[in-house]
Amino acid sequence: MVASFVSRALLAQKVLAPWELPDELLYAETSRNFLSSLHYVFRDHSAALRTIYPALISPAWLAGSVHTSYVLVKVINAALMTLGAIPLFLWSRRLVAPLWAVLVVVLYLAMPGFVYSAEILTENAFLPAAMLALFAIAVALERPTVPFQLLALGAIALATAARLQGIVFLIVFPTAIGLVLLLDALAAAPDERRSLVLAKVRRYWPSLAVVVFLAVCYVGLELVRGASLSRGLGTYQQISSAHYEVGLALRWILYHFGELAFSVGLIPMSALIVLFGLACRRETAPKPAERAFLAVTTASVFWVVIQVGLFASRFSLRIEERYMFNLAPALFLAMVVWLTRGLPRPRALTVAAVLVPAVFLLVLPYRSLLSQTVFNDTYGLIPVWRLMERLGSVDDTKLVLAGGVLLAGLLFAAVPRRVALYAVPVSLLAFLVVSTNSVLGTVEHLSSSARHAGALTGNPSWIDESIGKNSRVDVIYTKDFADPHVAWQAEFWNRSVHRLFGLTAQDPSIPDLTAKLDRRGRVVPLVPAGSPDRNPRYVLTTANADVDGRRVASAGQLVLWRVPSPLRLRSLVQGITPDGYTSATATYRRFVQPPGATHVDLFVTRPGFWPVPTARVVAGVGPLGSDVIWSKQGARVRAGQTVRISLPIRKAPFRVRLSVSPTFSPSQFGPYPDTRQLGAQARFVVR
Repeated sequence: MVASFVSRALLAQKVLAPWELPDELLYAETSRNFLSSLHYVFRDHSAALRTIYPALISPAWLAGSVHTSYVLVKVINAALMTLGAIPLFLWSRRLVAPLWAVLVVVLYLAMPGFVYSAEILTENAFLPAAMLALFAIAVALERPTVPFQLLALGAIALATAARLQGIVFLIVFPTAIGLVLLLDALAAAPDERRSLVLAKVRRYWPSLAVVVFLAVCYVGLELVRGASLSRGLGTYQQISSAHYEVGLALRWILYHFGELAFSVGLIPMSALIVLFGLACRRETAPKPAERAFLAVTTASVFWVVIQVGLFASRFSLRIEERYMFNLAPALFLAMVVWLTRGLPRPRALTVAAVLVPAVFLLVLPYRSLLSQTVFNDTYGLIPVWRLMERLGSVDDTKLVLAGGVLLAGLLFAAVPRRVALYAVPVSLLAFLVVSTNSVLGTVEHLSSSARHAGALTGNPSWIDESIGKNSRVDVIYTKDFADPHVAWQAEFWNRSVHRLFGLTAQDPSIPDLTAKLDRRGRVVPLVPAGSPDRNPRYVLTTANADVDGRRVASAGQLVLWRVPSPLRLRSLVQGITPDGYTSATATYRRFVQPPGATHVDLFVTRPGFWPVPTARVVAGVGPLGSDVIWSKQGARVRAGQTVRISLPIRKAPFRVRLSVSPTFSPSQFGPYPDTRQLGAQARFVVR
C-alpha cells in the first residue's frame, strides 16, 4: 500500500492540469471555499452538491499557491484510493489465505481506475467508501447481529455521502439478503430449509426495518415541505424524474455488462459465474463467508450496472465505466477464490462462464463507442481506442479483441490447472499494467492540452501574479471563447477569478451569471442591485473584446483589464477565431468612437500558403440595433492578397457586417486535423 501510494502520488504529478472540466473546476472551487465558509460555494453562489469529497480535499488549499494545492489534492486522492485496500484485504482474509489476499490487493492497486487519483473527482472518495460498504454488508450477511447490520448501514451512508450514487447499496443490501437466504437454503438439508430461512429472516429484520423507516421518513418530510421526492437529490434531480425508454435502456445495460467484463480481463467475471453456480448446488455449496461474498458481489454487479446503464441510456449515450469500476475489486476477489478452490471447471457452468461475458463484449458497437468520448468516462476502452488508431480499422481491432477473448477463454477453461494457477493472475496483472500505462499516457496528453489551452505557455497563475490573489476578477464570456477550457483554466489557477458573466454566449456546462450589453457598450451583470460587487474592478476577456479601461496584463488569448464603473466595451468583434480567421461571416460592433473618427477600415487577407480560391468579400456598415445600411462595398481577394475596404461612419455607435465566400477548410489541403470552415483574416481600424 505504501509503495502504491508513493508511486501513484508521483505519477499523478505528470497530469499537468485539470482536464475533466467543468467537474474538476466545480469540486476544486467548492473545496477551496469550504475552508472559509464551511459551505459549498461556487462562483459566489451556493452549490447543491451531495458529497463529502470537497470537504475531504479542502485542507490542500491551505497552501500558499494553487500549484502546491493542486499537488496536495492529488496526494490526498492517492491516499484515499489506496485506503480502499484495507477493507478489501480484511474481506479477502475471511475467504483466502494471507498470500492470496495480498494478490487481491495487488490487483486492486494495479487498476487503471487509479488514474482518477490524478483528477479532482468524487471517484477518489467513492471507491474506498464503496469497498467498505460491500465488505460491511458481507460481514452483516455472514453474522447478522444488530451491531454488524448497523455498521453495514453506516457504511452505506458513508458511501452515499461520498457520492449520491451510493444510495444503490440500499437496494443491494436487501437483494443480497435474499440471495444469501437462497444459497443458505440450497446448502441445507431439504427438511431443514424452511426453518433455517425463517430463523434467518427474523435476524435480518433490523436492517429491513431501518431501510423502510428511512424511506418513509424521507417521503413524509418532502410531502410536508410540499416538494417533489427528487428534491433531496440536489444536482441529480433530473435523473430520478427522467423518462427512460425500455428497449434503449436494456441495450445500454448489456453494453455496460460487456465493458465491465472487459475492464477486469474477462476471467474474474467468468470466475464469479462459476462460483455462484457451484453455490447453488448442495454438494458443492461453499462456507457461509463465501456465500455472503457471492450474494453481495452478485447483487452489487447486477444493480450497479443497471443503475449506470439506465443513466447512460438517457443522459450520455456512452459507456460510463467511471460509475462502476468500483466493482472490479470484488471481481478480482472472486477470481482469487476460484483459484484457491482448485480452479473448478464443471462443464456446463464453464461454457456459460466463458460465453456470457465474451458475447457481451463482442456485440459492443465499437464503431460508435471508439471515439474521444471514452477519454472522460471509459478508461477500460482507451487501450482499445489506441489499438484502433494503430491498426487503422475497427474491423481489425475487433479481430484482435476476438483473439484476446479466445485466449482468455482457453486460459480459464482449458489450460492445465497447475499452469493456470500461476498464468491466470500473472496474465491479469500484465493486462492491468498495460491498460494503466495506456490510460495514463492518454490522460497526460489531455491534461497538457488543457494546461496550454488558449495558447498559454507561461505561468497559468499569471492573473494572481499581476494583481494579487485577494483581488476580484470577473470573466466576460463571449462567443470568442470557442474552447471553454480557456476560461475554466484561468478560473482554476487563479484565486482572484470569482465569477463568469455570459455576455454573448453562456458557459456550456455550468450555470453562469448572465450580463446584458446595451447600445452604449455598457455591460450590466444581472445580479441584485445592492450587491457590493455588482461593478467589477478587473475583468478578463479575449483579445476580440476592446474594454474601456486600462490593459493590465495578457497571456495567450486572454487580456486582463482594470475597469472604471460602469463597465463597458469600446468595441467587440464576433465571428473571428483566436488565430484571426473569420468563418463565412463576422461582425464588428463599435460602441465608443475616437474623437474625429470618420471611417472604419477593413484589412482582409486570404491565406497564401494553401491553394485557396479567390473569395468575394462584402462589408456593410450601419447603426447598432438596426438593419439600416449607411454604406456597402465589395472586393475580390486572391490567395496571398490583402485588400483594404474603407467605409464612412457617422457619430452614432455602429456595426460592420462582413461576409466571405467561398470558405475553405485546412483539412482540404493535406493531413490537417483542422476541419473548420474559414473565410479570411480580418482586422478593423477606426480612423
